[in-house]
Amino acid sequence: MLTMAVFACIGGVFLGMGFLLLKLAGIFFGILAGCIILMEAAGRWISHLMGA
Repeated sequence: MLTMAVFACIGGVFLGMGFLLLKLAGIFFGILAGCIILMEAAGRWISHLMGA
């Protein structure tokens, strides 16, 4: 019974860490995507200015 409780605790910790990592990865990819979109927009704007 005690081992079951210990395994449940460890599993809960790993699940929590997994969700935290997913959340951090989501934030990281969101920032990365935002930077790429901004750079893409800036590049188009600069090329538009250069062409004009």
